[in-house]
Amino acid sequence: MKKYLPIFLVVIAVLVLAACQSMYMRTARLAIRDEDDPDKAIENLKKEIEANPGNADAYLFMSQIFGQFKEDYYQSYQYAKKALEADPAKEKEVDLIYLATWSQLHNQGLEALNAENYQEALIKLNQAHEIEPDSMITFEVLGDTYVHAGDIDKALDVYLQIYDKDPESIFALNGIATIYFNQGDYDKSVEYFLVLHNLEPQNIDWLYNVWVGEIKLGNTEAAMDYAKQAIAIDPSNKELLQNIADIYFNEKNFSKAAEYYMKIIDVVDWDWKQINEWVGNAMKNTNNFNIKSKLWKIEWDTKPDEYSEGNFSISIYDDNGNLVDIVANVIGKNKDYSIIRGMGKYYLAINSTQEYVIKVFENNIEALKYLCYCLSNTKNYTDLVTYAQKWLEVEPDSTEAQQFLNLAKQMLNK
Repeated sequence: MKKYLPIFLVVIAVLVLAACQSMYMRTARLAIRDEDDPDKAIENLKKEIEANPGNADAYLFMSQIFGQFKEDYYQSYQYAKKALEADPAKEKEVDLIYLATWSQLHNQGLEALNAENYQEALIKLNQAHEIEPDSMITFEVLGDTYVHAGDIDKALDVYLQIYDKDPESIFALNGIATIYFNQGDYDKSVEYFLVLHNLEPQNIDWLYNVWVGEIKLGNTEAAMDYAKQAIAIDPSNKELLQNIADIYFNEKNFSKAAEYYMKIIDVVDWDWKQINEWVGNAMKNTNNFNIKSKLWKIEWDTKPDEYSEGNFSISIYDDNGNLVDIVANVIGKNKDYSIIRGMGKYYLAINSTQEYVIKVFENNIEALKYLCYCLSNTKNYTDLVTYAQKWLEVEPDSTEAQQFLNLAKQMLNK
């Protein structure tokens, strides 16, 4: 989450009026001190600047008025800049104004970004960056804002500039690699994800992204090498194990595929594993949840209050908002479940006027199926008996699992 900057205030100090001051300067100070009238002060300061364009105090006073009274922080910065040009001895006062206007504009940009007003955010953040070009905090938010605004080329330019200043910036490298990947430039994407891997060798995400990039490039052998490096870091990563096993299976290397399908089964609880639960009595959309297995289940238990029966339904949507299925649509008391197939990110739309408990479970029965197929092809009937029985424990009515078990027993009895 992007953080707001602390606010640095520059408060106007209305100086004792000096006899040597011009009429416009005296009137401007009185307008602030006695009349609380910034517009009158600005009007007189403009006249003073026109009459005496080298008056640094006039520019400085104008800067303070625009910052404190008008909250026009970029205009405040512009007048402070002119004050410094007129008199370099004002550097201390001007630096304070720069700090104040930068922090205010950064925060305004962040507020606009959070409100999804991307064009306003870009204006404010670019102004903040102009004031403090060395601030990586503002530059990073600016890059992300360009992404949200859909201006990917400018976002990439920002990330590359950050990387040029800081070659170990994880933020910039990830932004660069991700943009190249999304643009289909997998060679460059892999290049930058490998830099990230070298900086953070224990972060499996970078190796995983390199693996995907190599797959996209058709470099299966290199991809497998990176996937195995990732597995060495996280031996229980089910998604990577599944991908390695599936690649070997598609290449008809059934002995190696079986090896990795077995590893999946070794690290997975083969009973249904609960991953989410929601309790309530009203309509709601859940947050996205990630299903890592090809088979999963939703259970629900709903009942009406003591007065009347209500409606209850559960709709499944993918993370793009597309309806996947409606698994429950009942009135009154109901306790049931539904089996769903498909990995990915989903959310539930719950429509209810009565109490409910909803649970989501995932399993990975597909690995058992493919493993049994591999064991059958490699004629490893001893292990086939073991894993076909495991399959039947999970899915007792599976005729396919029973056929594998019968085949294995028959071949072992010859």
